[in-house]
Amino acid sequence: MAARQVFSSNGLLSATMDQIAEEAGVGVATLYRHFPTRDDLLAAIRAQAYDDAGAAIEACHLDEGPASDALRRLVEALVAVGDRYRFLQNEAEGEPAGAPRTKREDRLRQPVLAMIK
Repeated sequence: MAARQVFSSNGLLSATMDQIAEEAGVGVATLYRHFPTRDDLLAAIRAQAYDDAGAAIEACHLDEGPASDALRRLVEALVAVGDRYRFLQNEAEGEPAGAPRTKREDRLRQPVLAMIK
């Protein structure tokens, strides 16, 4: 995703919608039609990060094999996802805790806790 690349390269606070549109190869107006605000774009990226993390957890098959092997698979998978969305950590520090985020975090947390039990 072009936005992820621009945010990663330029920093969350410095990246502009113009830079993102240029990286994506679209006009600024097109970008704004899809994402009316910067917050809308960041919300879409956060949602994709949660989806990617969920898919990574699912692909680990945490209920198969020894727990130590499952934990290794989990850590490797989540580190890879985390590397792609590292720039969001700065954004998350300023975000108020909200129900949608909490629900997504709970959905990711459940299979991990089940593996540990």
